[in-house]
Amino acid sequence: MRDYSPEAIAPLLAYGLLPQTQGTRALLSLAVATLERTDAGDCLEGFVRDGAQLHVVLLTRGAESSPDSTASYVSALQARLPDEVDLVISAITGQDAGGCVGGGKAVEAATLTGGEALDVCAGTPWETLWAQVAGVSAAAGSGVMTHILEQEPVEATLSVRAEGRALSAWTYDPSTRALRVNGETEGLTVGEPIEVSYLEALACQE
Repeated sequence: MRDYSPEAIAPLLAYGLLPQTQGTRALLSLAVATLERTDAGDCLEGFVRDGAQLHVVLLTRGAESSPDSTASYVSALQARLPDEVDLVISAITGQDAGGCVGGGKAVEAATLTGGEALDVCAGTPWETLWAQVAGVSAAAGSGVMTHILEQEPVEATLSVRAEGRALSAWTYDPSTRALRVNGETEGLTVGEPIEVSYLEALACQE
């Protein structure tokens, strides 16, 4: 089960794997290249996990300079996740030698995925900026939450409850054993536990 409570937030910061990429402002293309190394047997295997939210934070002093469209990078990142709703991008942009500059595609990516678009030129303390970024992850708890069931259930026996009441705004995907609960519809608060019960489907044995 996902825990979106503020004390459990741990945004995953996209990072470069090659020394020559340090200092680049092409952060979206770098984030895509990073996730391409999460396949089985690759150096970042296990980085992408079922039921986990990927919060990419783009931190740059200038305009994001990845060459392709912002939407193409967002789609490429979503394609690497079990569920595209698990991606959120935030941007923290700031000041270079020429003064305060806009974040360009970094801000566009944040807007497309419901993340924060913040500017250090506003004079906001860093601890406040990071709290706002963490708040984006926490706020996702009121949206669609995905729970991967450990065992294959008898679907007719699935029961989903919270606060002592049965929930109805949920769906189940047997191909991935993914149970999705619409927290916003159910009025669930951030970090609220959900109880899932079911009978395990046992294979027939001769």
